[in-house]
Amino acid sequence: MRLRGAGPALLGVALLLTACGSDDADDPAAVAPTAEEEDRDDDHEHEDDHDHEDESGETLGATEVDAPVTRLLVADGEAGEVAVVEPGTGEVIEVIDIPAPEMYPTMLATTEGDRYGFAVMPDRDLAQAIDVGVWSVDHGDHFHYYVAAPAQLAEYPGGGPSHVVTHSGQTAIFFDDDGEFQVLSAADIAQGAEGTVIATDAPHHGVAVPWGEDRFIASAYGDTDPDDTTLPPEVVVQDADGEVVESGFPECPGLHGEVALGDTVAFACADGIVVLEEHGDHFDGHKLEYPDDDGRSGTLRTASGLDVLVGNYSAEAMLVIDPAEHEVTLVDLPDAFSTFAVSAYDDGRLLGMSADGTLHAVALDSGEITSVASVTEAYDEDAEWSDPTPQVAVGGGALVYVTDPAAGQVHEVDLDGEAVTQSLDVGGTPFHVAAFGG
Repeated sequence: MRLRGAGPALLGVALLLTACGSDDADDPAAVAPTAEEEDRDDDHEHEDDHDHEDESGETLGATEVDAPVTRLLVADGEAGEVAVVEPGTGEVIEVIDIPAPEMYPTMLATTEGDRYGFAVMPDRDLAQAIDVGVWSVDHGDHFHYYVAAPAQLAEYPGGGPSHVVTHSGQTAIFFDDDGEFQVLSAADIAQGAEGTVIATDAPHHGVAVPWGEDRFIASAYGDTDPDDTTLPPEVVVQDADGEVVESGFPECPGLHGEVALGDTVAFACADGIVVLEEHGDHFDGHKLEYPDDDGRSGTLRTASGLDVLVGNYSAEAMLVIDPAEHEVTLVDLPDAFSTFAVSAYDDGRLLGMSADGTLHAVALDSGEITSVASVTEAYDEDAEWSDPTPQVAVGGGALVYVTDPAAGQVHEVDLDGEAVTQSLDVGGTPFHVAAFGG
């Protein structure tokens, strides 16, 4: 049964797109945030002309460069536009036209390899693939870096797309209203292929994590009757045919928020964090309790090179989760964060914006706080999750990018210098942002 509106009914109480750089919603987690298939051949003839990688990882028309290049996707909060911005030149190098927001904003998601991104439009029943045009190729003891022109790739229509998760070389787009997720490899994205569609047990605001080539850890209702106002209470492992091959893990009422780290994947629940750990051909599951009853997590994040996870929790504190040691600790905040990100810089930093326009960086190992004031003007601390407010994306090294919807800019902040180093004029109402390359 197709529940039209099942996804949007839950957007007001859920955080969208935990795989991406956006994390805005008005929900119990206390942090403001992550159509039928149709023939795409006629609408996307340019996909056939788009150059693809050869065996060396190069692309016809690409340029090899000496160092990685950072590019940003910036979604407008009001117009149907996603800008491709290159901080190194300070220029908007491409504007991707998409349907304009109706009720909910355009969200953004990254994929493994830092070349392809998605503009996710839950109220327009569409996910738009974008080739950002920066990537690297691993040659063992060194990398080669490439740049090319950005390109608008295939559209992936479906009911209420929400969470986009990339892992194990595959990307899963979850369509809430359909209760299905679409699995795409990097080659599928580049070529505009449809990949594989896998059904869950009911339409719901859900998520699926690709694991290897043929396993997917997905949210489910199990024996609970599904409806369009609750979040799922379970996780199961499905195969490529959609069959449930593992279940019976600890319950996860109000499941929302997930992240993978090493051989584990964690899910945020109303009453704790469920962690699944891979052991060969199966997973073992356990639940970590919250430190107190003052909050819950609805978004989990990490960064490459870290061995801990970070989760939102309350206006006063966030969680640092060590899945290997089965530990959950609280980190005190200098102010309530309206949005947050995690950087591997300097052994790990929790980055968050407060409504006075300050960017805060909290050291994950010591809790030490550094702040950069007046990155943006002050904004409404009670703004709805769908209202354009500053968002954060992590660049290379010590660099952080903050959107400024009121000013039509994206600010680059250097954590080393604790200062804004440049302000990029994007125009319009820049809202969600994702960083690639760097």
